[in-house]
Amino acid sequence: MKDLERIRVSKSWTERLALARGRLTGHRLEHWLEHAISAWRIFNSDIPNGSLSVRDLTKDMLLGFGADLARAAADGNSKLFRDFADAVDLRKSHVPFEDKLRAEIIRYCVPPTGSFTLREILAHLTARAVIRLGKPGPALTDEIANHKRHIRRVCRDLGIRVVGTPGRPKTRTKRPLK
Repeated sequence: MKDLERIRVSKSWTERLALARGRLTGHRLEHWLEHAISAWRIFNSDIPNGSLSVRDLTKDMLLGFGADLARAAADGNSKLFRDFADAVDLRKSHVPFEDKLRAEIIRYCVPPTGSFTLREILAHLTARAVIRLGKPGPALTDEIANHKRHIRRVCRDLGIRVVGTPGRPKTRTKRPLK
């Protein structure tokens, strides 16, 4: 439940997707650590230098990272180094658990510029094999109704607008009864 709360309160959609995929550990220095590791990987990769030198940009990021550590050492902030070591240990021992339904809904509905119908979302989820439907029949309609309720609840938690009213459609007679 802790991960679901973090998804609800996160502000960016990229963070929500990373949380739904189970890639983030939740440590407060995690973003700092991720930027440093990605800069290190790019700096050591075999990227050809073009008009924009990627290596120089990552070198600047790594220098900034070292400057932050040097400032912490100069200020005597040993707590930062302990927290940094905890973040590295937590990242190393983290086992991601992906919430495939939430992750795929976020991927399909982001950026949330408009609204989506439940039928569109359900069709996308079945095409991506996140939801598997059974054989046609009365059990299938109950299964689809359960999936629709679950998708509507997940979309409400994520702040994604779903067009249409929940519940059973109202039946109207074509002629008034006498």
